[in-house]
Amino acid sequence: TGFVRNMHDKSVLIHAEGLEENINKFIEWCYVGPRRSDVSEVNAEEQELKGYQTFEIKRWNHLSYFKKQPHIICLILA
Repeated sequence: TGFVRNMHDKSVLIHAEGLEENINKFIEWCYVGPRRSDVSEVNAEEQELKGYQTFEIKRWNHLSYFKKQPHIICLILA
C-alpha cells in the first residue's frame, strides 16, 4: 500500500508499506525499474507507518515543482 508519483524532473517518488520481505523485493525492483526506464539512483529509507489502505498513482502538481528529487526514490515504510 502507499503511492507513486512522477515528479517534474523525471524522478519518481514512492511511499510503500508492507511486509518486510515484500518491501525488500520491491526495493530490488526499484534498481531495475519498468521497461524503458533509466534508473540512475535509488534512495530508500525506513519511516513510520502511515497506515495506507490502497496503492495510488498520484498526479504531479505544481507544488511538486519546487521539490528537487533524484531520478528514482523509494521511501520505504515497513
